[in-house]
Amino acid sequence: MSYRQEEEYRYDERRDAAFARSLTHACRIRILRQLRHAPATATQLEVCHPLGRFALAKHIRMLVLGGLVSYNLQRGTAIYKLSAKPWPRWFQSFIDRKHSIAPAHQARA
Repeated sequence: MSYRQEEEYRYDERRDAAFARSLTHACRIRILRQLRHAPATATQLEVCHPLGRFALAKHIRMLVLGGLVSYNLQRGTAIYKLSAKPWPRWFQSFIDRKHSIAPAHQARA
């Protein structure tokens, strides 16, 4: 859908669509579950993913654009954390599921 057509929808509909797009990849779900425990840098997140740094950065960016993740810059390094906003109950329970997050080299085995 072109940007012009998307403008025709209400803000809350566009916001909800961005939220839904943010959840469409397993990598993003894992990032959210990692950040559930503590804020992290991209380097710390990368350890648990089989993706390269560039691909991981694109997924982090989608989460930021969807409003699910925020960041603060500290000495030139971005520290990512879950956004501090009220989450829908279904979403909170979804990311709070107990899953072990193994480093990427163990996850591939």
